[in-house]
Amino acid sequence: MENANQTQLKLHSQKIHSNLRAALKSAKAKGYVLGVSGGVDSAVVLALCAKAVGSPRVTALLMPSSITSKKDAGDAQFLCKKFRVKSISVPIAKLAKDFAIASNKLGKSTPVEKGNSCARIRMALLYDYARKHSYLVAGTGDKSEIMLGYFTKFGDGGVDILPLGSLYKTEVQQLALQLGIPKPIAFKQPSPNLWKNQTAEKEIGAKYSELDSTLKMLEKKIPLAQIKRKVSPRIVSLVLGRMKISGHKKRMPPVL
Repeated sequence: MENANQTQLKLHSQKIHSNLRAALKSAKAKGYVLGVSGGVDSAVVLALCAKAVGSPRVTALLMPSSITSKKDAGDAQFLCKKFRVKSISVPIAKLAKDFAIASNKLGKSTPVEKGNSCARIRMALLYDYARKHSYLVAGTGDKSEIMLGYFTKFGDGGVDILPLGSLYKTEVQQLALQLGIPKPIAFKQPSPNLWKNQTAEKEIGAKYSELDSTLKMLEKKIPLAQIKRKVSPRIVSLVLGRMKISGHKKRMPPVL
């Protein structure tokens, strides 16, 4: 969607509701499970799933790690209560610590590798619940993250459906307000929270307003020279570079 207004967002959310219901029917699944972190993406997916199939058919897993803040944990609990969704707390700090001990036998781990491990532990727990209850795993990635490859392969990228896959981050923030999500959560500094003091914009190297503007123009196949007159050439190069090196994340493994 480009320059989404409130009416467009409302119509688009209705389309997402319909697709969420259709996906359950097609898979003969009973409901959706998702990880809720207290951030805007998971907040919006929680609200959309609850509205689409009913709160009793949605389960939220709260999977705090050793670096999860009290604020994020509290926001996650607040959101589950607001949308009347069952939540299950499954702390992953011990799992992550045990995995790190095993991983260190393979070589020293960087914060990125440790963070990716946390994302994959969460994915495994979501699918464990989904299998036991005949549910589908609803992903919380948005279009900006998907296009940039800003997700962990087989971690938060390992899902059954992506309700926000057609919405840029800035559009997700607008939709959050429309769904009644408090402004402090809707515009909270985006972060995967995989290591201490991590923020998405700092890690990527640009603000989402700049990233989304660039991604939209690239999607419309506007000539690069024209894009660079509207957005910093540094941002354009950054976006193109991330899209290129993350291509493998968005494709099925090649069959040789």
